[in-house]
Amino acid sequence: MSGESSFWCSSFSRFWWWLLALLGLPLLFFLMTQFQQKKVEADLSTRVSEALAAENIDWAEVDVNQRGRDVLLKGMPGSDAERDQAVRVAQGVYGVNRVDYDGDMVDVSDDKVADASQQEDNGASTEEAKADPVVVADAKDDLLPAELKMSMDGDQLVLDGKMSSQAQVNALQRAASLHVGVAKVVNNLEVSDKYADADWLKGVGDLMGALPAGSEVVVKNDTLELTGDVDSENARATFSSQAGSALQGSGLQLLNALTVVVPQSDETEQQQTAAECQERLNAAMQDKKIQFTFNKANVDAKSHSLLDNLGAIIGECGGDMKGISILIGGHTDSVGRDAYNLDLSQRRADAVSAYLKSKGIDGAMLETKGFGESKPVASNGTASGQAQNRRITFEIKQKLRGR
Repeated sequence: MSGESSFWCSSFSRFWWWLLALLGLPLLFFLMTQFQQKKVEADLSTRVSEALAAENIDWAEVDVNQRGRDVLLKGMPGSDAERDQAVRVAQGVYGVNRVDYDGDMVDVSDDKVADASQQEDNGASTEEAKADPVVVADAKDDLLPAELKMSMDGDQLVLDGKMSSQAQVNALQRAASLHVGVAKVVNNLEVSDKYADADWLKGVGDLMGALPAGSEVVVKNDTLELTGDVDSENARATFSSQAGSALQGSGLQLLNALTVVVPQSDETEQQQTAAECQERLNAAMQDKKIQFTFNKANVDAKSHSLLDNLGAIIGECGGDMKGISILIGGHTDSVGRDAYNLDLSQRRADAVSAYLKSKGIDGAMLETKGFGESKPVASNGTASGQAQNRRITFEIKQKLRGR
């Protein structure tokens, strides 16, 4: 009897075990599916939002909650065209199955309700509404012309001004993004019902890509004024031509106030630096001479401090200028044979160069030449004149590009 009871208990336990297992599997599958669906929806929402942002569609809210791969767009577009564009962009995102829209337009419906209510209250007929068309015309005439200022701040395009609708603001935003990229557009435009529609959006949008760096465009009334600096008259004329083509049919007149500023070339700057360094060397040598052993090319120790000072100036000038060289010239008086004097002057110039190199001056900067007695600065007929002619000179030579 006890064996029979044990058999039934064992069979009964196995039955319930298998039943629980079979019931648990669907539950486990359901939980895993829900978890995976949330990951898919989150990824899809992120990618659709990024695609909309890339097209400057900032009114649309993405809803994928419990929708799997279906997307619901919410928000208030400025027009049917903006709504349709958002739907197309969302549909183009990989993985999207279907796109629906749930929302209202921004501007038209409220005005219609207000107009209908007003007609009902006043009992106005259609004929009465048509009786005074001047009212509508006056309202339009009272609107201010749209205003726009565009400026290139580094690599960013900054938009300021007042437009009649968000649709026109979005049109300028899109045009700017095409030329400089979404991340480089600073949009400070405002919408106001006090301003009329701008008929020049396309022309101004086409012009954005041609704006010179640092320039500024102001559109006011029927004039587009451009200010800023360009580096040549040719650049100024080129922009005038581009602007004329872009603004054709826009109703805007171009006022080209660009200023031609010729930038100082690198060669001009180096020439100025060379002149300044030459003045410093001349000042350091004023009323001073580099002394040598009589009739030899050995630098006297008394002249070491002077050479150290000259070396410091040469080192600083070499750091400020590229392609600079210093010509060290040796000169003698007219006493003795010409050939001997020429050789002595060369050896003395070489001795000065060797000293400067020993103090760390780059040898590539230094050139030497002996002139002998060929370039006197005083008469060789007197002892004092001969002493002046025995000298070392330093001449900065700038190696200009292309030479």
